[in-house]
Amino acid sequence: MNREYRKWWSPALGRDMELLVFGDRGAPVLVFPTSMGRFYQWEDFGIVSHMGPRIDAGWIQLWCVDSVDGESFYNKKAAPQDRARRHAEAALPQHEAREGAQRNEQIDLAALQVGEQRKRDHRRDEDQDRGREQRARR
Repeated sequence: MNREYRKWWSPALGRDMELLVFGDRGAPVLVFPTSMGRFYQWEDFGIVSHMGPRIDAGWIQLWCVDSVDGESFYNKKAAPQDRARRHAEAALPQHEAREGAQRNEQIDLAALQVGEQRKRDHRRDEDQDRGREQRARR
């Protein structure tokens, strides 16, 4: 099974974010850790291996994302309003009520990869069609 570690700077959160992607084709499924969990939790709990046949068959990709729980509601060193503010930065950047920074950035990454996979699949299909046409002419 393809396993890819990714790390990037999130301008919306002002810090590095990490994630694991399992599979190299299929519908991207964005999965989140439990409270105070990390991006590798799905793998540690055996959920990724359980989903392995579906991932290997190319039905799905698992995008295991990180959280900011330790910086928001579970940060007991911060004042309650600061915890809420940090949570809002992750969920509602620039006070946009519809989409969260974390989701947007990770969904954009997944969409980009799926788009690239579709282009590769399309080129492969075209190559196969050309091969069939050439064999039929012989």
